Amino acid sequence: MTAVRVIASAIGKQNIVERHNAGYGIQRDRINPQAVNHERLVEVRQAIAARADQGDKIARMVRAADGLRVAFGLRAKESLMSSKVEVRNGKQYLTIEGAKGGRPRELEARTEAQVKALQAVAETARDVGSGTGRIIPPDMSLKQAYDAQRNLWRECGGTRVAGANMHGERHG
Repeated sequence: MTAVRVIASAIGKQNIVERHNAGYGIQRDRINPQAVNHERLVEVRQAIAARADQGDKIARMVRAADGLRVAFGLRAKESLMSSKVEVRNGKQYLTIEGAKGGRPRELEARTEAQVKALQAVAETARDVGSGTGRIIPPDMSLKQAYDAQRNLWRECGGTRVAGANMHGERHG
């Protein structure tokens, strides 16, 4: 269907093809789905929460980022880059800068879990001293924050082998 969409776009007739495969009854099958160990994920999250409650800025950042990943289905890097929340017509929208392909992505907060995740981001940004509203401490770059997140997750037992990596839940 991607090839059909490209051809339709090239001839200026992109509207003759549905934007999503679901319109044709096509479902995506994962070629290599990852098994997720939910009990292990709970243990990893508890270990991170314990560190965050003790005042560890990195753990606070990772806990807030994990909340965004769970609530919105974000990738690890996207969860760190998410900070801009807009309210339009009484609805909250989260803007992710530099999502896959470098494009901005906007997601509406529709569930209570998503609203709570956005509140946690605001609290974490304030706690780590970010003036931009991001959960990354001001003394860290995005790369440093991403590496710190990955390292802390691994230290707490979150690995692909254990079935508890950060990206695994997206496969569900």
